[in-house]
Amino acid sequence: AGRDGQPAQCLLLFDKRDSGLQRFFIQQRYPTGGEVREIYRLLRTRLSPREISGRVPELSDEKVNVALTVLQDEGYIERQAQRTQNAQTVQLRTDKSPQDLRLDFTFHKRRQQADYRRLGEMLDYLTTTACRRAVILRYFGERVPVGKNCGQCDLCTQDTTSSQTLP
Repeated sequence: AGRDGQPAQCLLLFDKRDSGLQRFFIQQRYPTGGEVREIYRLLRTRLSPREISGRVPELSDEKVNVALTVLQDEGYIERQAQRTQNAQTVQLRTDKSPQDLRLDFTFHKRRQQADYRRLGEMLDYLTTTACRRAVILRYFGERVPVGKNCGQCDLCTQDTTSSQTLP
């Protein structure tokens, strides 16, 4: 919208409580070391990945999937897709106990931090008192002089006496 040079409108619905919900979703996406070890323990009892999230309610399908990725990346398991049932099987590649697993969460912690950063950037956009177009342009790496206004977003049109058009 708006890329053809014609005016465009966007309606964004936001409630401050939404940010808490989004933080909750980010927390639920990434398992702790204890949760990964518990999933590994359940795999050792021959539970399938699909059965694990059903057996342990606090382990969402997404959290189980991230844990399986951690275990596979560390070489403790191998996942194989089953074509007929849109499921996967897991083969253990070690007989280590869950307590003996060495787990590296570096990549997943970076992803979680990136999720939180993106949420913060969205909240900054929603709560800014400056030109929204300038915020978007800066997000994508463009240099926009401070105080320059587009004269068209909801914030710039509130006070048209101080609006300046962005180049």
